[in-house]
Amino acid sequence: MHYLIYFFFIILLQLQAQKLNQQTAKEFLNFLILNDSNIINYIDQEELQRSLRLGITYNDYLNKFMISYDIDDYVKIEENRNCQINLVELQDGYQKVDFLFYKQNYKKTYFFSEGYFISPIYYYSRNWSIVESKYFIFYVSDTNKINEYSIKKLDDFVDNMLIKFNFNEDEIEILEKEKIFYFLCKDEEEIEKLTGFRTRGIYIIAYDYIVSIFSTHYHELVHLLVNYKLKSLNINTHPFFQEGLAVAFGGRGGNEPQVILELGAFIEKANLISYEDLLSSNNFNNIDASISYPTCGLFSYFLIQKIGIDKYLSLYKKYSFSNYFDDNILIDINYFPDKKSYMKYVQEINNSIYFSQDTENYNQILSGENYKIFEDETSYLFQLKDTTIVEFGNEDKMKYQYNFQVNQNEISIFDLQTNNLITKFATGFSIDGVLVPFYGGYWTFSVRKSIFN
Repeated sequence: MHYLIYFFFIILLQLQAQKLNQQTAKEFLNFLILNDSNIINYIDQEELQRSLRLGITYNDYLNKFMISYDIDDYVKIEENRNCQINLVELQDGYQKVDFLFYKQNYKKTYFFSEGYFISPIYYYSRNWSIVESKYFIFYVSDTNKINEYSIKKLDDFVDNMLIKFNFNEDEIEILEKEKIFYFLCKDEEEIEKLTGFRTRGIYIIAYDYIVSIFSTHYHELVHLLVNYKLKSLNINTHPFFQEGLAVAFGGRGGNEPQVILELGAFIEKANLISYEDLLSSNNFNNIDASISYPTCGLFSYFLIQKIGIDKYLSLYKKYSFSNYFDDNILIDINYFPDKKSYMKYVQEINNSIYFSQDTENYNQILSGENYKIFEDETSYLFQLKDTTIVEFGNEDKMKYQYNFQVNQNEISIFDLQTNNLITKFATGFSIDGVLVPFYGGYWTFSVRKSIFN
């Protein structure tokens, strides 16, 4: 009988240890506000391992796993005494804790599993479908949003970036083993629930997670991979380099690089702004991203070709700061080639879509009710009666579907396997204001083959 009582007493203690209470919640909050390393004892071991798995550290942040989950600086330590702690029991044994600072009208919510902190991403995705590939573990809320084509495109993209960034064999092996965690959401509302941000995609640096509505969000992957390459840096980087690099190789949410880089060339040619206008961090942050991102992306692409990726990454790291938002950070233009060489480069950029009605040097390869397709060694020539979906192959001889949206002012081509815009022409973004040609009942234009590979 004594043994039975003792057994139940031990079980009771274990159950109590697996739950957060007011006292342990207060201890967690204390360590959080003080940025104390002892908070590591309150972190779920699985997520802690994920945070540390790639060896990325931030010089100005002690507890990487709490980045963006900490208490804002303006909430003073003495406020901790006046904080109300609300514990809420959730399904499946999880708990939620709300810390309420009434004096400053401030609230912060945390999730716990068996008494240990877990991120909202971990909590809300816990029952999602899981798919694994060479470099990725995908958590997917709606399996209709993912396919083998997109997964292969992502793995191929990482392979390509590992070469561009000069990763060594050990680093590649670690990435294959530890994986990139990719949370594929159905909409922006779901991303907001997981991350607190209403956005189309985001790189969560605390755990090196990618959270996105896009099945191939290359831009955010570049952010992760450059941090993995540098291993140790400050938490903020001048946006000229941070976003410039991500755009140069990754485009921007739903738009592949070629689309954004050609827009950058138009912006420079039309003298809307120049890359020089973005060297001030204040200026960059005050210019709309639809203008600033293409401009710095194109210049970054040019700069990497001129000085090489290693020197570019040295500048990237040089211009990483603890609190650049507090000051205006100005990039020294003397690190760059002269503007004349850049403008020559910009003028020589050819659009991926161009116009020619001459089919004499093309061979017809496909036709349908609303379209004809011709090809030569470098380009496809399309004749389309209207917006249409076309299925045709590329160099790997597989057939893929593309959505061609066309009228007199615009051509947009979407890869239907990823839903990414792969190239675009718009009369409003052409220097000479040319319209899309219409011959014999067909919109007629050519596209470089490289766009479809």
